[in-house]
Amino acid sequence: MKKSQLAVQLYTLRNYLKSPGAVDRAFAKIKAIGYEAVQVSGVAAPLASVRKAADNNGLIICAAHSETPDLFGNRNKVADELALLGCRHTAFSCVSDWQILDRESTLEFAAGLEQAAVELNAKGLTFSYHNHNMEFGKFDGEYILDLIYANAPHMKAEIDTYWVQMGGCDPAEWITKYSGRQILFHLKDFRPLPFTATTAPVGTGNLKWQEIIPAAEKAGAEWFIVEQDTCSKDPFESLKDSFDDLVRNFVRRSDENPGCSRQPGKYAFPCRFLSDAAEKSNIRQTETCNSSDFAVYFHNITLWKCSRRQFRMGYPDRIRSGQGTSSTVRRDLKLKWKETGT
Repeated sequence: MKKSQLAVQLYTLRNYLKSPGAVDRAFAKIKAIGYEAVQVSGVAAPLASVRKAADNNGLIICAAHSETPDLFGNRNKVADELALLGCRHTAFSCVSDWQILDRESTLEFAAGLEQAAVELNAKGLTFSYHNHNMEFGKFDGEYILDLIYANAPHMKAEIDTYWVQMGGCDPAEWITKYSGRQILFHLKDFRPLPFTATTAPVGTGNLKWQEIIPAAEKAGAEWFIVEQDTCSKDPFESLKDSFDDLVRNFVRRSDENPGCSRQPGKYAFPCRFLSDAAEKSNIRQTETCNSSDFAVYFHNITLWKCSRRQFRMGYPDRIRSGQGTSSTVRRDLKLKWKETGT
């Protein structure tokens, strides 16, 4: 994952997006956190002002969620709105109960989605489906979501991690199931409460992100969109928590350190453990090593690339780079290395 692929789902900030001025102020805060893109949804301000605020603050509008009546009856309006926003991706946001009452109504619903996808594809646009938990019910032993996707083959999948979990399924498995069909990917954590659950910043709930993120990378996701339907504190703080966790644990440092050659999706590594250990041991090192097997990231400061042979278990002292230079650990540090990648 690249940092430039991280985006904010604006539904998270819907209460802060009711006027052009409010949108501009919110976008400035989003940019200050470090995000570089947004997905438009839940915005009450005119779309022209949203585009202007994005341009003013150096943000990309990567996608939108279009209104259901327009998707089913006025695709030209959808296309015009996407052109105004300067993006080519949109999605169906939320199914209603009556649309999936039984198998017959679900097939009729899927046929409408397929027609929308075909028409939008013809205009050079992509159309995805955003799931909730309702689609993990079954008709005749078949998941409703599978039924929808099977009967709308031109439609992409916008998998939402929280709602897959709420539906009683494994997010990584569903991401893998629809590999190659995902452009937009929604990230939100799952925090259990008594007899229910709530959304939470990435890394603060119980989802298995060390499995989910590599699966999404391998599946071809282009945008990793952070969303939180409800926040227990200031939503900007929640968005920052998610951003910091993703950057610390999953963003490839190759974007910022040209010497790093890690391939996309190759490894998921235990950065949270390593960063804590490095902080306690006062390790500070800024040189980037370059070779092919492992990446060790210390406390937002260092990325070391080294082979298994070069990385000695126990007390690492000197790690040689692929270019013949070396980086020295300033203090011996006992580290338990765990390879978690494929």
